[in-house]
Amino acid sequence: MPKPANAFVLTEDGSLHRIDLLSAQIEQSARVTEPYSMDGHWSDARPRIAMAGDEVVVTDPNAGLIRRISTGDLSELGTIEVEGMPYNIAVAGGSGVVH
Repeated sequence: MPKPANAFVLTEDGSLHRIDLLSAQIEQSARVTEPYSMDGHWSDARPRIAMAGDEVVVTDPNAGLIRRISTGDLSELGTIEVEGMPYNIAVAGGSGVVH
């Protein structure tokens, strides 16, 4: 499970960074998409991130993929192919009743 003292930031060069919020230091970085630009129209599809348990999920519009990234070592765990260019992402979860 990711530590609450960590934040994840995706930068324009396509790198995902894990930041230790207590020390304000970048702990680790990994390239997860190709570089993209913030230039252009506000509604252009760009990579977005969301937390999903021990994973950061990253939309990769140019590749038509959702990338699953480990919070531990920022390695790619797998991809999910989608049609078109994913624009946004949200993660929902739940648990069942334990008997």
